[in-house]
Amino acid sequence: MSAVKDSRALAEFRTRGGFPGPMVVAAVREHLPPELFTELTGRQIGIVMAACNAAFHKGKKAAGAEMIDTDAVWIERLGRIIDLPVT
Repeated sequence: MSAVKDSRALAEFRTRGGFPGPMVVAAVREHLPPELFTELTGRQIGIVMAACNAAFHKGKKAAGAEMIDTDAVWIERLGRIIDLPVT
């Protein structure tokens, strides 16, 4: 993807609430089919990236729990972190 297209994609991603940190961008792009990068404009790629990112966060929130590192779990309903036993 050209530098201009990349810049436009990241700008659109950012305006739609995405955090364009390198790990976030790499994770979202990893799941996009390669043909999107040639067929879509940079702005359109940013829109798709934002939609993927939003879907990820919606699913994560719906789960009600999140693993933190390897030794704790955040339980949304309880509003607290539960430490896991270290083995």
